[in-house]
This record gives sequence, structure tokens and C-alpha cells, in this order.
Amino acid sequence: MSRLGDGLASVALLLYAADLLRPAVAVSVMLLARVVPQLFGPIAGTISDRLSHRHTLVVSDLARALLYVLFAATSPGIVGAAAIVALSTGIAAIYVPAGKSLIPRLVTTTQLQQANSIVGFGANLGTAGGPALGGVLVAITGVSAVFAINAVTFLVSAAMMAAALTLMGYQRHPSDAATSGSFGASAIEGLGIVFRHAAARAVATALFCVAFLGSVDLAALVFIARDHIRTGDAGFGFLVAAHGIGMVLGPSLILALRSRIPSRALLVAGIALMGVTTFGFAWTSGFAVGTLLRVALGVGNGVYNVADDTVLQEELPQSALGRVFGSIAAVGAVGAIAGLTTAGVVIEKLGSRQAASTAGLLLVAVSALTAILLLRAPPAVADGGPFRAVL
Repeated sequence: MSRLGDGLASVALLLYAADLLRPAVAVSVMLLARVVPQLFGPIAGTISDRLSHRHTLVVSDLARALLYVLFAATSPGIVGAAAIVALSTGIAAIYVPAGKSLIPRLVTTTQLQQANSIVGFGANLGTAGGPALGGVLVAITGVSAVFAINAVTFLVSAAMMAAALTLMGYQRHPSDAATSGSFGASAIEGLGIVFRHAAARAVATALFCVAFLGSVDLAALVFIARDHIRTGDAGFGFLVAAHGIGMVLGPSLILALRSRIPSRALLVAGIALMGVTTFGFAWTSGFAVGTLLRVALGVGNGVYNVADDTVLQEELPQSALGRVFGSIAAVGAVGAIAGLTTAGVVIEKLGSRQAASTAGLLLVAVSALTAILLLRAPPAVADGGPFRAVL
């Protein structure tokens, strides 16, 4: 539910920024406010490990609801708007690791793929449908009303989360006591686990590369659609939506497979599919073929996201998962920022088709590298047991 609200707000925020003084600067500041707080993932993950999952998830939703009520009521300028968005993103940086680290406490290891696929399906559905619905709602009700609706989605999410965890009899795990030491030491330990544990290191390396190359592809998409496929604005929007549709289909495919493919193999396959389809789209000239390739790219992205989470949940100790997810999210944010800041130069030097096709080929290479790194990483027993570093 809250992901649907995020999708609504993402469009409303950009439209709101575009109406402020110096709109280009305002839009850039707003985008940065949605990315930069993720760099503090190790700290956010430590908070999620040290607190009850129930309290973390419910209070995070309530806090974000309050922030967007404030946004809707005050219509702040660029500084106030950026501060509210940054605070909301910072709270989300705590919420996400807490949610991902909760799943292994609610299901068995063999059920993780299925559970993550269900979560991914719902989240991607909200992410795909939210922006389209947000654009319609802004046109009908205005941006302030959309921010108020977003606040309502967080309130509903908080109520649903509290009720679900109560019905499932959730209790905080005794292993959480392992995070009772120094806060700074716990955050550093989370980073250390990512660097020491071979599977976590492979996942982090892959995420940095995927985020970097995906940002280059996203920037090139605008120019390929406009200059080569000649889609027009409506067609460009459809290509973006096609990727979202694929991301919904990806988790659905994993659900249909019923965990018959190991999570590590799914992770590699997802990256490879993203690479092949990115390369193919770079050289297509037909709208129909381009749309199918963007759907397939989304399928690979959706499969990758589910497998990425599942590998970590299967192989790392539950008491450290919040810090691990937070640290790896920060790695992804660094990759995305690096990709966005260099994409313009790359496209100017190589051209949009060459930039996207190079990104596609490199993604295929990343899938091969990830396979090699994972083959060298023996599986570790997670299930709340003692952490075993694999060097």
C-alpha cells in the first residue's frame, strides 16, 4: 500500500518542483533528496536491527504519513520540500531493511523465494501503477491532494502491518540481543560482513554495477525513443510503463516456478536477461519490438530483485540482516548516483545507441562475473546461527 503512495508522490513531487522558482534546480534538488539519504544505509540498517521490527515498520509508516500531511498543509518552498522528502527517504531507508530482514522470521528458508516474490509483486505493482495514477490524480485534484492521499496510504499500511504481525504471532527473536553493543560498532560490523562474506560481497558488487549501468540505460532511453524509434511523448511513457509491467511479471514467474531454481542461479539469470534486452533495445527501430524488449528487461529486473534479497536472507545471520541490507542499499545508491552523473557525458561521447548497447554488454559481463564470485562462495547457514565468514 505504501509503495502505491510512493508512486503517486513521485510524480506529484516532480510536478510540484516544476512550478517552483528556478524549476530546473528544484527538480534536481528533489531527485537528490530522494537518493542521498540512502547513502546512510549502514546507519539505517543498524537502527532496524536494534529495534523491534513491528515498531520500526509501523512507526516508520506513521512518521511518513505525518510528513506528507505537513507537505499537503503547508505547500513549502524548495528548502522545506527537499527537507521533508529527504526525511521521508531517510525513514524509508530504515523501513526497507527492517521489512526485508523480517521475512526470514516469518517463513522457512525454502519459502523465502515465494515470500519475496509475493512482496515484490505487490511492491512493483504499486511502483508501476502509482506514477500513472498519480499523474491522473494531480490533473484532477492538484498536488496537495495527492500528498494527502499518500499520507492516507501510509496510515493504511501501518494499520495493516500491525494487524498482520499480531495475527501471525510475531515475537522479537532472541538473537537480536547481538546488536546491543555500541551503535557505531554495530554499523561498522554490518559493513564488515558485506566485505568479508563472499556471497554478500558478490551481491554488493553486482548491485553497484547494475545500478550504474541501469542509470546509463535509463538516460539513453529518452534519446533512443525520441530520435530512433520516434515514439513521441505518449510512446515514451508507454516504454517506461512496459518496464514496470515486466517487473510485475518477474516475481510472478518465480511464483510459478515454485522455488525449483536456486536463488543464486536466478540472480545471475536476471542480470543476464537485463543485459541482453538492454543491448537489443539499443538497436531496435520498431515500437512493438522495443516495447516487448522493455517488458523483458523488466522481467529480468524483477527476477533479479527477488533473487538478490533471497540470497542474502538464505545465507546470512538474521540478527545482521538489517545492517547488511542497509549497507548494500548504500552501495546501490552510490552506483546510481555515479551512473546518473556520468551518463550525460557517455551519451554525448558515444551516442545514445552505443551507450545503451555498451551498458547491455557490460551487464552480460557482470552476470558472468557474479556467477564466478558466487561459485567461489560456499553457502553459509543463516537461520539465526553463528555467522561464518567466507573469505
